[in-house]
Amino acid sequence: MRTELKMRLARWLVGLLALPLSHAVLKGDQPESQTVVFLGDSLAAGLGVEREEAFPSIIQDKINQAGLSCQVQNAGFSGDTTAGGVRRLAWVLKRKADVLVIELGGNDGLRGLATEETKKNLGIIIDRARKANPDMRIVLAGMQMPQNMGPEYTKAYQEIFPAVVKEKEVTLIPSLLEGVGGVAELNQPDLIHPNPEGHQRVAENVWKVLEPLLRAGVGDWFSHAETRNILVYQVGRCGGISFRFSLIKMRLLICGLLFAVFFSVRAARPKVVMLAAGGVFASACDLDDGVASYPHEYL
Repeated sequence: MRTELKMRLARWLVGLLALPLSHAVLKGDQPESQTVVFLGDSLAAGLGVEREEAFPSIIQDKINQAGLSCQVQNAGFSGDTTAGGVRRLAWVLKRKADVLVIELGGNDGLRGLATEETKKNLGIIIDRARKANPDMRIVLAGMQMPQNMGPEYTKAYQEIFPAVVKEKEVTLIPSLLEGVGGVAELNQPDLIHPNPEGHQRVAENVWKVLEPLLRAGVGDWFSHAETRNILVYQVGRCGGISFRFSLIKMRLLICGLLFAVFFSVRAARPKVVMLAAGGVFASACDLDDGVASYPHEYL
């Protein structure tokens, strides 16, 4: 009898340990639709070109060609600054956003605004976006200023974006206008806004960074833990809390609970063993590995 019980428990354990991985494969084969939101200025808005010629629309074409289930929403607004992005963010995030691409700061630089203020505003946008959706993947587009802004300002401005990426642990597009800025054939007469060919090059710069993020995106049971680059497993909700565990932690937790159940059947004090198992569960919830529990008001 005991041998049969042990065999059943062993088969159950193997099945549970394999479940998260098999589920990940299944969700990878049939991903749910993701939404990519571009929060930007005239570059994203496509000033001087047709809407479908702007780089966010080209990104949608690339997504379709790659067979990915993603929709692009263009929240570009000509003339916008990082301060304007802070003011618009709440309205923008009323729509579903799995990935937020922040393309702001160019107008700050062209107006000679303080680099400290630009950095502060970008940080506010990232913090508020994460508060609205902790699972959101955030991409920051790096920008550079022309040399006529002065060497000191140009250097300070260029350092904004890597500094924000390091502090906030987001993904960086090193230079949005790489290969486009200052190239007359790829820009409109103002030499600031790309022409249709320039937008094609900008889209390539964005796609190099964005494509891996979109391919890593998965469905309801899994989410991308941006700061650790790991998959997490959402067990469920209890008392207003959403419990999430890394796959390794989830497997260890299952082993511990099954161990407790098995020995509680034979132990003289089964309640003590089960209380210990409860302690294991609570400890797993408290460990800070980038996938901690979140109150509902932040989901």
